[in-house]
Amino acid sequence: MRTRNLMIAAMIAAFSAATPLAMAQGDGQSTKESASSFAGDTVITTKVKAALLKEQATQSLSIKVKTVKGVVQLSGSADDSAQIDSAVRVARGIDGVQDVRNDIQLKKTGDR
Repeated sequence: MRTRNLMIAAMIAAFSAATPLAMAQGDGQSTKESASSFAGDTVITTKVKAALLKEQATQSLSIKVKTVKGVVQLSGSADDSAQIDSAVRVARGIDGVQDVRNDIQLKKTGDR
């Protein structure tokens, strides 16, 4: 009986020690994925900004670019819808872009 109780206690102790270790390893993986995702998002943002500067229709615009998990968010203002369409098209053409969220606003007539 005493041996059985010692075995049960040893198993409980081993399980209790292994659980936090497994959780810590899981946290390390998610941290690596987060860092990798952030680095990838930074590269995408840089590529989109560079491509917008190269594009004749969008180079004079003040467009902010933010990328989270491959989804590019464009914001700012444009003179006409053709400029907005060009900016979205350029962003979609960049490798790694999963989707484009267009928050670019048309300038009011007096602001142009």
